[in-house]
Amino acid sequence: MTGFESLLGGGGGAAAQAMNLDVLAPEGGLLRKRGKVMFHSTFEGGDFQGWRDHYGTGSPSPAVGLTKYPVMSGSHAMMLSTGSVPYFADNVSNSSGTYKNLSFPREKGLVSFSGFFAQASDASNTAGSQDVGFDNVGLFFDTQSWADVRRFYRASLTTRAGSATPAWMITTREGQIVVPNTGNITGGINERKWNFNYWRLTIDLAGGPDGLGGYVELQVNSRTFDLRAYAPPIDAPQAGSAMDSFAGGFNPGLAIARSYRVPEYTENAVVFDDLVVTFNDVRNY
Repeated sequence: MTGFESLLGGGGGAAAQAMNLDVLAPEGGLLRKRGKVMFHSTFEGGDFQGWRDHYGTGSPSPAVGLTKYPVMSGSHAMMLSTGSVPYFADNVSNSSGTYKNLSFPREKGLVSFSGFFAQASDASNTAGSQDVGFDNVGLFFDTQSWADVRRFYRASLTTRAGSATPAWMITTREGQIVVPNTGNITGGINERKWNFNYWRLTIDLAGGPDGLGGYVELQVNSRTFDLRAYAPPIDAPQAGSAMDSFAGGFNPGLAIARSYRVPEYTENAVVFDDLVVTFNDVRNY
């Protein structure tokens, strides 16, 4: 079940199973239930299902790939990796990203992006060491309203959080903010054994103090974090032209970047599977 086919089913079947780990209202979450399924990407049969390489600078970066191992379910998962060379500034292989380009399903309401990810990076196994090859793994919404109002929502698992273990950070108009108590809740590298984690980022398209969008909730495995009090995501208007227009863009994305702190750590990869975006989620607040 992929693409808008799953919209017709209203979120049943395989997509519903992929959202089984959601922490909802009975367990203290901010959602009563997920809404209609916009897409469910399983990468079954070795199909990218609309996810594309992203050249943020216009320069080639490591290509998005598919893998038969590891997978959360089915035959394939999507893999992002960085270049297998030592880090140096402005190297285009320092990061890799992918987007699925869509259009606004609604003008307002709650939207959630969820899925499973597993990472494998060079990492020190010395007790107390914080050296690891990746800088961050990110998931985001790049949204462009039907005017030239653009908002970019991003949640990242990062090694720059100042904690003993990687923690989660969101990007706001006031800067990057570490979400408290998000260290030590994400599965570790574990000698590259690919431990899968579950995440969900929920946003409100008409939230925030100006009604133009804001964060709602982050879920990582069994933990949820209320993001409503944080500043809105960053603004970056892109007017374009009447024909070459960014208007209406609704683009979920994923990325990995490697660490500048340990440039000799060159192996970094992350696998994503069972990716689901829902809209018209039902709030419990």
